Amino acid sequence: MSVVLIEGVNFFAKSSVLIDYASSRTMEERLKSEPPLSEQLFGTLMTTMGPVAISNVVLLAKIGPWLIPGPYPNPTSASFTTLVAESAKFFGLILLKDSFYYFTHRMAHGCEFLYKHVHSHHHKIHTPRATGTGFMTLADATLLEGLPCIASAAIIQPHPLTFYAFLVSRTAESVSTHSGVSCDSWLAVLFLKSRMFLAFGLAGNEHHDQHHKLSDRSINAKNFAERFIFLDYLFGTLSTVRTQTKSTS
Repeated sequence: MSVVLIEGVNFFAKSSVLIDYASSRTMEERLKSEPPLSEQLFGTLMTTMGPVAISNVVLLAKIGPWLIPGPYPNPTSASFTTLVAESAKFFGLILLKDSFYYFTHRMAHGCEFLYKHVHSHHHKIHTPRATGTGFMTLADATLLEGLPCIASAAIIQPHPLTFYAFLVSRTAESVSTHSGVSCDSWLAVLFLKSRMFLAFGLAGNEHHDQHHKLSDRSINAKNFAERFIFLDYLFGTLSTVRTQTKSTS
């Protein structure tokens, strides 16, 4: 749904503000060296809805009771204290998962074998679009998404519904992060990626967009986190490149 929303508005309304590094180049020119959008979309659909995704759902259903053992409070009769606790766990999942993501992502760039055989496929995309969010290998999706999410759930111990809500929000966030839509766009507000949230340490879409444009398998790769910027700041991997914005209207 997030892919449809962002790409649909970009195509039909032409009202977004795109991240830009060279204002004289059109989006079509910037995409010439990229994998075709149809190939990106197919890869994303296979990652999120293909046989592997279905098998992962079945696997999660099997290990879920072991991963997050009950008993669980009844959501229809949950107390205010329970709702507050689950809300805290929801935000705890977001914070912890992004921390795990930072280190597994940095490892994928720092290890030549992992970058060549696992992560470089995703970096064929230098100008991210929502259609290419899941354009990655199975091992890459497991290393950067699956394992961090499972580890976070095992530590936080959320209610299953809280965990599922987290997975939905994580997917929507990843689509926004890869959309190429600037934090100056009204679309960014829907995903907490607008400029008003940057003061709280949240990363705008530019953060990951710069990672794709400026990083390869090197010690100089930047912007490994996706939701927050504090780990990049603490470990000296925060990009200082300033971007432009370009309206499509």
